Formats: sequence, structure tokens, C-alpha cells
Amino acid sequence: MDWSLRDLLNPVITRLHIYGVNPIDIEYVVSNVEKVNHLNSRSLENSWAGEWRKKAQYYISLAETAKDNENKLTAGELYMQAALCYYAIFLINMSSTEDKKKVYEEYCRLFKSSMKFRGVNVTDKNIVLSGGKVLRGHLYFPATGVQGKKICTVIYSGLGSCKEEMYTLASPLLDRGASVFIADMPGNGESLFSNGVTCNINVLEDAFSAIPQQLSEVPELGGYRFGAYGLCMGGGYAVRSACKDPRYEFCATLFALLITKVEANSTPQWMKQGEWAKIQMGNIPAEQFIDDMRLLENGTFKAPYFFIHGNHDNWMTLDSAREFCKRSQGTVRQLIVETEPVFSNQQIVTHTMPVGEQLHWVRHVVADWVVSVAG
Repeated sequence: MDWSLRDLLNPVITRLHIYGVNPIDIEYVVSNVEKVNHLNSRSLENSWAGEWRKKAQYYISLAETAKDNENKLTAGELYMQAALCYYAIFLINMSSTEDKKKVYEEYCRLFKSSMKFRGVNVTDKNIVLSGGKVLRGHLYFPATGVQGKKICTVIYSGLGSCKEEMYTLASPLLDRGASVFIADMPGNGESLFSNGVTCNINVLEDAFSAIPQQLSEVPELGGYRFGAYGLCMGGGYAVRSACKDPRYEFCATLFALLITKVEANSTPQWMKQGEWAKIQMGNIPAEQFIDDMRLLENGTFKAPYFFIHGNHDNWMTLDSAREFCKRSQGTVRQLIVETEPVFSNQQIVTHTMPVGEQLHWVRHVVADWVVSVAG
């Protein structure tokens, strides 16, 4: 089988579309990368990163001009476009973890600049785990002028993600008056790069208990109803959290994934081997890591559950997902997205995510449900 550069980059390109990177920018960069005669992966990496850095610098210069002219909303939007350029670099498996860290730090810096100039009401909130481990998080409140509701949704992300990426899910909730908390879970973002918190089942279980406990102690969240929300691997986290802590009064998942339910030959090697995978998992052998994650399959919960999955998902099959859905003993609303994959193909090296490809509207439907069930 002949693979084009677009085939190789397909998982990354899909995710960029899902999380709001400008499609024209994507096409521009991919087209320029295709023009280079790449002899090895380092050449491809350098070309990809170089093109996105040029795009980012262009947006940064425009943002600074807007800032100088006191056009804060425009500056905020342009800083976000620059941040998304670094997000595009962050998503590839870079040969140097130190370089990946620097890329993430720039993504994080630009994201914070965007939030500041757009007037988003966000504060840093750390979650302290046993043994002195600390998860970095963002606690969002609705903007001034938006009628607030006593709802706080905890959004979980899986390995390879970060709290900045999950803002895509947070914004519709904030627009509807709900508050949101997003942590860099173990193995992710600042929790990993700055605090050295790697991912294993014991640390995850600690986090699932610590997050609702410590959020319930925040004075501004007194009397709030808490809920768990996640997509992909974070969906498995959300359900396990709801099973462990009755403070979660609702739960929602988008194409939830339990890695233990994926056929062994369907998980690409780059997820289980290499420097980046080892660092995320704290050098635990991949087979042990996956086996330990079976604990996430345990438990049931009684909270209302909004379950969305696709009938073309090739990792967490529809049958597996329906069994997963039965862990809710409460009211279940199930929506199966029938749409055929567009950017994702059905090769085993790519997670086909029909629901993810519908995120531009699905995230608003979930936000409506959260407000209706918890408001």
C-alpha cells in the first residue's frame, strides 16, 4: 500500500479540524509540506513545524497591532489563531520530548493571552494529589452579563490531550451560564511537563476522588451541582468518576473509549512505544499500563447520562459502547451519530471518530442537555 503524506498526517489533520484550526491554514501548510522531498521523519517534522511557526508569527504580529490599537477582541481572536498553530505542532510525535515541551509552553502562553484579551473569566486551579503530586487546571466562570447557573461541569481529557484543547467543549457551557473545570490529567499538559505527573491507574484513581472533593471546597462553587463530561479516553475517565463519587449529578460522554476494549492489533505502535509514550506513562510497559486500566471498567452510577457514540467507530465498537452505556443506572439519553467518516478513514492506524467530526454541533447539544438536567 502506498502512503501519501496526507495519509500519514490524517489523524493529526482530522483533529485539527475538530478543534477549530482554520481549514485554509491546514490546507496551506499541508500543501507546502507536500512540496518537500522528505527523506526521513525528521525532515517531515521540521517542515511541518516550520510552516506552522511562520503562520503563528503572522498571527502574533497582527494580534500585537490590534493590542496596540486597543482592539482587545480582535487581539484575543488572533492570539487564539497563533495558539492553534502551536497546537498543530504539539499534536505530532516529535523526535525530541524537550522540543515538544517548548512547543506546548508556547501554545499555553498564547492561549492565556487569548483568554485575557477576550475577557474570559478563568483562574488557575490546582488539584493536590497524594504524595505531593499536583494537577494544573483552569476554572472557568461565565462572562460578566451571562446569567450564571449553579452548575460546574468537570471536563476530562485522555492521554495526548490538554486543558487548552478542551476549551472547545467548555465554551458552549460558559455561554449558557455553567461553570467549567478542566485539569491537565496525569500524563497531560502542565501536569506532566511542569509537575512531572505521569499517567497510571493509581494516580488516575486519586485524581477522580480529589477533583470533586477540592472543587466542592471552593467558596465560589458553594451549592453548585457537579457533573462529569469527557470525550474519547476522557469519556472513560468521566464515567469512572461518576461511579466513584455521587457528587457528580450528571454525566456526558462523546465517543467514550476504554483502551482495554480496543483490539490489540487496532492500536497503532506509536501510541504504545517511543519516547513520548514512555514519558506519558511513566516508563510503565504498555502491556502493563493497558492491563492496569481495566479498573476503569468497574462500577455503576445513578446520575442521568447523555451518551453519544458513532456506529462507525473502529476502536470502541458500537457493541462495546452499548455495554459501556449500561453502567448508568439512571436516565440515559442515547444518540448514535450515523454520519459516515469524512476526514478519518477506517485504517487501523487511525481512530475513526464520527462523533468527533460532528463536534461543531454536538458540543452545543450536550451543553443544552447539561443546563436542562442540572439547571
